[in-house]
Amino acid sequence: MALAAVELLGAGLAAVGAGLVMSGDFVRNEGVILAQKAADGIVQIGHNFVEWWMDDLTPMQRGPFIMAFTIVVVFTASFGIPMLVKWHMGGTLLIDRVPPPPKGIFVGDVPPAKFRKLECVNPATGEILGYVPAMTKEEVARRVARAREAQKIWVKTSFKERKEVLMQISRYVLQYQDEIGRICAEDTGKSELDAKFGEIGNTLEKLRWTMTEGEKVLQPEIRSSSPIMFYRRGEVQYHPLGVLGAIQPWNYPFHNFMNTVISGIFAGSAVVVKASEHSGWSSMYFCHIIQEILRQCGHPMELVEVITGDDEAGEGLVESKIDKLFFTGSTKIGRKVAEKAAKYLLPVELELGGKDPLVICDECDISTAMHMVMRGVFQNSGQNCLGIERIFVQEENYDYVVSELKEQISQLRVGDYRNLVGVVDMGGVTMGQSALFKIQELVNDAVQNGADLVVGGSQLKFTPNGFFYKPTLLTKIKPDMRIAQEEVFGPIACVYKFSNDDECLSMINNCKMGLGATVFVNDHRRAKKYIDGIEAGIISINEFGTHYMNQALPFGGTKDSGYGRFGGVEGLRSCCLMKTVTMDKNRFLKPSLPRHVVYPILENSKSYVKELLYLMYARTFFLKWEALRNIMIMHVYQAFEPTPRAIDKYLVECLDQEAVLADAEHDDSVSQT
Repeated sequence: MALAAVELLGAGLAAVGAGLVMSGDFVRNEGVILAQKAADGIVQIGHNFVEWWMDDLTPMQRGPFIMAFTIVVVFTASFGIPMLVKWHMGGTLLIDRVPPPPKGIFVGDVPPAKFRKLECVNPATGEILGYVPAMTKEEVARRVARAREAQKIWVKTSFKERKEVLMQISRYVLQYQDEIGRICAEDTGKSELDAKFGEIGNTLEKLRWTMTEGEKVLQPEIRSSSPIMFYRRGEVQYHPLGVLGAIQPWNYPFHNFMNTVISGIFAGSAVVVKASEHSGWSSMYFCHIIQEILRQCGHPMELVEVITGDDEAGEGLVESKIDKLFFTGSTKIGRKVAEKAAKYLLPVELELGGKDPLVICDECDISTAMHMVMRGVFQNSGQNCLGIERIFVQEENYDYVVSELKEQISQLRVGDYRNLVGVVDMGGVTMGQSALFKIQELVNDAVQNGADLVVGGSQLKFTPNGFFYKPTLLTKIKPDMRIAQEEVFGPIACVYKFSNDDECLSMINNCKMGLGATVFVNDHRRAKKYIDGIEAGIISINEFGTHYMNQALPFGGTKDSGYGRFGGVEGLRSCCLMKTVTMDKNRFLKPSLPRHVVYPILENSKSYVKELLYLMYARTFFLKWEALRNIMIMHVYQAFEPTPRAIDKYLVECLDQEAVLADAEHDDSVSQT
């Protein structure tokens, strides 16, 4: 009988646990199965309890034991099973896999017959990946309109619901990182390591930071009040903007796509991303993933949209009445976008080109610096906005650094990421022949003007239709060379020699761009000198690129590298409408306007305001007390006029004397005329 009671209790526990799980956030078969397993475990414990203990107890002892056991079991079913399920499901994927599109077909939801289409090619192999629509301005406007309608629903969601969507995205990215990395590599020609290192890790960290810190960042922020407004509370509130637009480059298609999407949707806005012509194939797939996650979480898919096409699509996005635009790309195109946006008073944040320096001082850890130089110059074939384009080496270490670079660069393996020969260090050049032409032009110009070509300096051919460039080392670079002033965006290491810090800072700042900088130095005073002296938005000491994995930090530059900040507190808040709000601190304390400042004003209203300013801002107790006394009297006797202070009389006399002198000078000039 006791065993039957335990089994009946276990069946009830399974039903209760499954019901609690299904009523929560994890409505999946996995959760119900886990609840059933937990209940089965409790039943087994009950069996053991009955067999081991109940037979040895007297009838008087069994009652209290059964009651205690029942209480423990019910508590476990009510709280323990759901907590166990949620803890387990925290690392379990709940979203169905989104398969990538088959190769060579049209990708998109608009018929190719009605629109022009763009051919998407793997730059490492020349393989045609597929086709995406070259959207017109009208199609862009329709996508923005769909996103705006979806945002009206999304804006009503809680931070908890938004975190759940980000959690599902994070789980999906983590589980299918190999597939996402492969898609990035195929669309851009990069190596799979660069895809995971530069795309997946940064995105997962941004998701983690936004989920843990985002809600706190967007809470109303109370600001201090002025003395005259002591009874009012002032705060800054962060509200959804509406529809955010993003024009993103091709070098990191997944990270660039997700960068604005994560912050935008968490802030309560919709996001419409204009993908580069060179990464439209992968961007369509990434957008499909996010839309499917939104759908399976019960939210409108149209909250995130992607636009593919050429200049017409980008112009259409600017003209489509979005609420803010985020642009990442070259300085040349960024200027055009800013000019176009200014016509519509559209706020824009620009993250533009970089010409980042890396400084190696004489006393630094050379071994660590060399590793960072290789990573900073050749990651993603040098196609990084924050890549190292200028290497400044103090003269004591110059020859050693050049020798080491020559040896290490010569060992780099270049090719298609699917190369069966072995591991590939560096992939292809995404923009193809046009990019190779520019890189070669800058290298030739440097050599013709006195630079030494130590390694590389020419195009490579591994596949008939692939685009590769040899890892290159140039020395004896002069500040007036084109390669010293223009962004290369290729695998070129340019080495400069300097003798002292002032000379180095002068050469670094002799550039129109100012995105980031890296300095290897052991002396803290020298480090501070470089931090204070370098004209850049991001500075790293004794490391390169680590701020990418600290998404609490803002990202952005100065000068021709743009303005505004992505990432961190500043980046998340930039996706919001910032509202200044003042309200009563206490509903019972609501002072009315003094009669002296109510229209129509009184004869002595000017004197009243003057005394009020003395009361609020005078630096001495005597002046404050005198002002308070006068104000109290004026409240009782509205016609009261305070006695002028000594300082007031002195100022009046000075003004009178100046007026007399001015009149005299005027009379003299008139008589001379």
